[in-house]
Amino acid sequence: MLLRGGIAYPFVEWGLDALRNPKHFISYISSNERALLIAGPIGIENSVFLLFVLEITLAALIVLGQLRTITALTSAAILTLFMVISGYPLAFPQNIVLAAASLRLGTAGNNGRKRANWWNSLRSRELLR
Repeated sequence: MLLRGGIAYPFVEWGLDALRNPKHFISYISSNERALLIAGPIGIENSVFLLFVLEITLAALIVLGQLRTITALTSAAILTLFMVISGYPLAFPQNIVLAAASLRLGTAGNNGRKRANWWNSLRSRELLR
């Protein structure tokens, strides 16, 4: 749950920021050629609202643990896209770790926890002695 919350938190923060402060996002997208290329076809204002909806929805799915593989791959892809658009140092340092954690969460079985097996149980009993 802690890993899911840690991955979801930035999406909640960025999503709510897009809703509360759309002028900042509009200004940033207008001045960034790569962001403008993506947002241009649907309009900058629409893309800011869609960014809010996407990030809040994704954060909710991550926290709830729903569609874990799809949400993990989607969040990793979005974080990678943000790294490409924003670059270093604005997005790269934190997003590379968040993308790696997302991929780990999406590919690990049993909610990211190590599966119990006979050997692990035996070792745990020996350590408790």
